[in-house]
Amino acid sequence: MFVTCAEAGGYVLEFERLEEQIFVTRFIKSIGPGEYYIGANDEETEGTFVYYNSHKNVTNVQWAEGEPKSSAENEDCVQLTDSGLINVSCGRVAKVICMTQVVSPRK
Repeated sequence: MFVTCAEAGGYVLEFERLEEQIFVTRFIKSIGPGEYYIGANDEETEGTFVYYNSHKNVTNVQWAEGEPKSSAENEDCVQLTDSGLINVSCGRVAKVICMTQVVSPRK
């Protein structure tokens, strides 16, 4: 059964700092190669990537060499790879990393 991030009470991954991207990249390298959608796109303005949830511009990240390809048609979504972020077609099949709020138990 497929569950979306929203159905799980979260949203697709966003990075506030480069250190967060580095941490997640190290983790995905440890479980094997792959490409993972993060919650960003440039559908509204080509070349200006914005996060879905926070609506903030994507900054303080490491793009893979030659990325983002601003002139590429229909490459509006962003995936995390072990070499950095790449922009890809939103219909491309890949895993998704969800974020949720951590709630500490009450004492």
